[in-house]
Amino acid sequence: MNPEFNSKKLDQKILILNGAENILNFYISRYDFCKKNIVCCYDYSGPITIKKTIPVWRANLELDKRGIKVRFLTDIRSENLEYCKEILKEIKNIEIRHMDGVKGNFTIHDDREIFSVFVDRPGEKVEAAIFCTPKGMVEAHLFTFENLWRQATPVHVRIKELEEGIRPEVLQTIKDPFEIVKTGYTLVNSAREEILIIFHTANALLRQERAGGIDLIIENATRYKTNVKILVPVEDKYWN
Repeated sequence: MNPEFNSKKLDQKILILNGAENILNFYISRYDFCKKNIVCCYDYSGPITIKKTIPVWRANLELDKRGIKVRFLTDIRSENLEYCKEILKEIKNIEIRHMDGVKGNFTIHDDREIFSVFVDRPGEKVEAAIFCTPKGMVEAHLFTFENLWRQATPVHVRIKELEEGIRPEVLQTIKDPFEIVKTGYTLVNSAREEILIIFHTANALLRQERAGGIDLIIENATRYKTNVKILVPVEDKYWN
């Protein structure tokens, strides 16, 4: 191992690491200097890797004994559900949230250093990683993490969805006009039982009629016997 890796102070450093054993040893060594908190963003294989890699798991248990707070963002699926539950059971100072398809595979210690690993496909052996401490890079990763964290689903909600087969609730604000039209058409095409639509003005309804949106709704209702309800304000100037 490069002797520089053992330095306690690695200000303004960017280090490229190669080799699974070298990466593992360096990653665990940085835990010794963690004082307050850790944030992690990993794909669905993350919980499995953490629990099954014994040195990493032991290091996490030691961190927990020291009271280090951990926020862990990952993609919770049936494949890793039991591992997530075991982590929650054995580590008390951790909060886990779920986001579909999340990627990134990075950890930030004490808001001051980033450790990021690279894999071609989830679950594969890690052969390359990067460690960096420049403030700008750390702040950029923290910004990304905080935005994803706010949108993510609490772990107890996700567990309930998976174990009880509950379809997740979705609340999304879309501002791009193209995405609004695309999403609307996708939802109408996938509806089989009921379509509920609110138009904020009569003009919005007329625009959809001219764009073919109403024809699409009629086609869906005719084909699948879908129940359709449309709420729109009545404005005399459009109907005279």
